Amino acid sequence: MNINDLQIPILQAPTDTSTDLAAAVSNTGGMGSVQGTWKNPDDAVVLFDKVLSKTKNPFFVNFVLSFAPKSLDAVIEAGAPAVTFSWGIDPKLIKIAH
Repeated sequence: MNINDLQIPILQAPTDTSTDLAAAVSNTGGMGSVQGTWKNPDDAVVLFDKVLSKTKNPFFVNFVLSFAPKSLDAVIEAGAPAVTFSWGIDPKLIKIAH
């Protein structure tokens, strides 16, 4: 799973936690997404694993920075190919994501 293999430059808006939608977008060449902001770490990893079981293509997990990204570390440790942040910029979190 390599984000450089993205076939179609379309990113799914990160407003949903539907693993079926995220996988469908990724499987058709775009980049699907799931929302990680309001998930506890264990639930976020389960969500991530469900997407991973449905696609081998890139997808991302989004975190809204108006809220604490409590599952960010868990998602990164699970191997998320990409994360995005919205509603803010936090250089510490960007460094963690890299």
